[in-house]
Amino acid sequence: MAKGRGHNRKKDARRGRADRRAAARQSLGQAAQVGQPAGQPAGQPAGQPAAPVPRSGFAALRGAVSPAYRAWVADYGRRQAAAMTEQFPETDGAGDAGASGDLFVLAPLVTRTVGSPDGALVSVQMGLPIMRTRTGNVAVAPDRLAVAALRLPEADTGNAMAALGLGQAPDLPQPEPLFAVQLPAERMGAARTADALAWYLARAVEAGDARPEPRSIGEAAAEALALLRPTLAPYGVKPIDRALLDAYDGYGADADEEIVPLDIQAAPARGGLAGLPSGAYLQDDSTPLASLLEDLRDYVVGLWPYDYFDLADLTIDAETDGPARTALLARLADLTRRVDGALVESAEQEEALLASEGQPPAWIAQETARYREARQELRATRVAQELLPRLGPILFDLEIPPADYAPPGVDNDESENDEEDDE
Repeated sequence: MAKGRGHNRKKDARRGRADRRAAARQSLGQAAQVGQPAGQPAGQPAGQPAAPVPRSGFAALRGAVSPAYRAWVADYGRRQAAAMTEQFPETDGAGDAGASGDLFVLAPLVTRTVGSPDGALVSVQMGLPIMRTRTGNVAVAPDRLAVAALRLPEADTGNAMAALGLGQAPDLPQPEPLFAVQLPAERMGAARTADALAWYLARAVEAGDARPEPRSIGEAAAEALALLRPTLAPYGVKPIDRALLDAYDGYGADADEEIVPLDIQAAPARGGLAGLPSGAYLQDDSTPLASLLEDLRDYVVGLWPYDYFDLADLTIDAETDGPARTALLARLADLTRRVDGALVESAEQEEALLASEGQPPAWIAQETARYREARQELRATRVAQELLPRLGPILFDLEIPPADYAPPGVDNDESENDEEDDE
């Protein structure tokens, strides 16, 4: 069976990574022989901290997961669940109250596609299980991770890779599920362990140690779980030899796509932040507001936020405790919520643009971190007099207008053009 050019490129990439890792280890060994401090690459001046050496085997299963990565995964899972609800609206509304948690759709964090010796293509994925809730909706299970193996159909006559997201032709059959398991109470701290299980299954299929059929892959998974998660393995199953994991170089090793590293420092602009309260939630410390409002208008006058958020009308005549001041505080609260929504929309537009350019998710998160920082600024205070000085810089840096923004004069220009066309 033809495996397709995409599969060959993946195998070549894996060989290249293995060669680079071997060269790095060899260079470290040569540096030690000529008197270089252990763990310090050749040519690096003494006294400078050495670059961390990638851990492999069991050592690669240990390590912290950053809060930003947790926020990224939670945001990713929510968006995948929402997309599934939109694609399959029949899942919305009341459903089977006894929906089984054994049936789930996997939102993959890492995907590996390998070929078995007999020519079959198998995709092994590790990610978040999305399943039916008791109310009939779909939701991500944030306290679990899952591993699944799919047998992919043969390539079509155009030699397109028949894989999810990799050019599957519409007339090809769906992938055949071979194996799936949920790892309960894993949370993100155990992402490396779940990833190691997926890595081992992919390597076992590629080496011919596990045949691309449910029973064989299930047996291989049980033996790996007996070593990685003994409490989840069937009773009496003998664990695999730890040496079989020596080549595992950590989360995402030999993955087919760019992944978000576990130590990412920038969470997505959308995820992990509590919503702003409804109503007039801003407090008043009784200090004058007129000068702060004037400073805000001067900060962004001439820019699109000035007209879009109606800042020209954001004034107060007298510093009193009357209804006008109460109404102004309510309007400032509404303005803050509108600015927060504009930040989310701008972040999504920029993320989509960067993704269309082929940028990896971690790089996109770092580039759009300013939107999240701005949203955190909006949540840093509940006092109107402290919030107003923060709004000016946020609005000044807000470059991408929302989709419903119409520059002044556009409607007039269009009507004039229509009149000219009529003439």
